[in-house]
Amino acid sequence: MRSSPLKRSSKGLRRSRRKKRTEAEEIAHDEFVEAARRQRVCAVSGKGGLFDPHHVVEQQWLKQNGLPLDDKRNALRLNPDIHANHTTKMTKVPMRCLTDDNFEYAFEVMGIKAVEYLARNYEGTDPRYERASQLAEDKWEAEHAD
Repeated sequence: MRSSPLKRSSKGLRRSRRKKRTEAEEIAHDEFVEAARRQRVCAVSGKGGLFDPHHVVEQQWLKQNGLPLDDKRNALRLNPDIHANHTTKMTKVPMRCLTDDNFEYAFEVMGIKAVEYLARNYEGTDPRYERASQLAEDKWEAEHAD
């Protein structure tokens, strides 16, 4: 298991302590990891083996918006090196590698904000993204029409 990130405190840098998950959160996390495992191969490289379950919609955004952190539709199986490079913004995961569930979930929880979010965080485009973006924009316009 990875160590927790360093946090700055009055005593200098220290490891933060992760908040203990509730039983329901633990079950959701296990289902999230299992959803990535069922994808069988890395979404980018197409290879099996070790994997990290990637959150397509970042946990930070979910937490800031009061949403559960581990919805299984948000899971994407990535090779650990590819995941690390994506997370550190060295390379972006191609949008074409996202699953149908990933697109559905992103637009469900983010609405129109998913258009910019996905374009900013993932490389290229995808017909599913184009369709979902148009639907989200049409819905937003209908809701905000005078």
